[in-house]
Amino acid sequence: RTLLQKGCHGAGSLAWGESAVAPRLNHGDDKRRTPSQLFLEAKALVTSYSACGDNIQQLEPRVGIASSTIPNAGLGVYVGKSPIEAGSVVGLYPGVYIPLVPLHARAAAKGEAVVDVLHMARLWGYGAVDASLKEITFDEASSYWLILEEHSGVMDGFRPAERVGGSASISDIAIGHLINHPPAGIMPNVTWQEFEWSKDDDEISGLAANRLHRGLWYLDPNSMESVD
Repeated sequence: RTLLQKGCHGAGSLAWGESAVAPRLNHGDDKRRTPSQLFLEAKALVTSYSACGDNIQQLEPRVGIASSTIPNAGLGVYVGKSPIEAGSVVGLYPGVYIPLVPLHARAAAKGEAVVDVLHMARLWGYGAVDASLKEITFDEASSYWLILEEHSGVMDGFRPAERVGGSASISDIAIGHLINHPPAGIMPNVTWQEFEWSKDDDEISGLAANRLHRGLWYLDPNSMESVD
């Protein structure tokens, strides 16, 4: 079985195969998608599963989940029975999007760090992010983070099936958060890119494997009042 192992180029909510059979580290521009291309491919991927309804098991899974061969890595994602063509979409990275503290708040802090929900989670545990996760340590949950580059903030992939809801977050294609980094000396064979789901179509946005963080976001630097 071929174990998918992600590289560090970019960040986002959709992973795509660089090469499932012959891993490469060179992510050329010819392999990268535009955000609009990513959206269309993600939409096609999700709707192909959603359209099957109760017959979703009839689709041959492109990937499978099992114990990782990487030591102490927990679960991992493997290529299914059929090889995955280089450059093709593998699946979605499900999770809760926690945006970066806005510029005006950072400016008001005058060089001091703004206390946001992620800082609170580091100090007091992950219940600061989600009350249902008060027994979860910061280190455990943050190991499922992607630090976003284009949209800024964090895609929190910890327990997405419980926290995101919707069919996409629990489908066979919501596997990005389980793809591990390879051990030293092993080249990654998948990477990821950011894209944004359509905000203008409720039906399409309902297919997303992500949602926006709800609740406390940060403390206003001037008043120290909470901002949701």
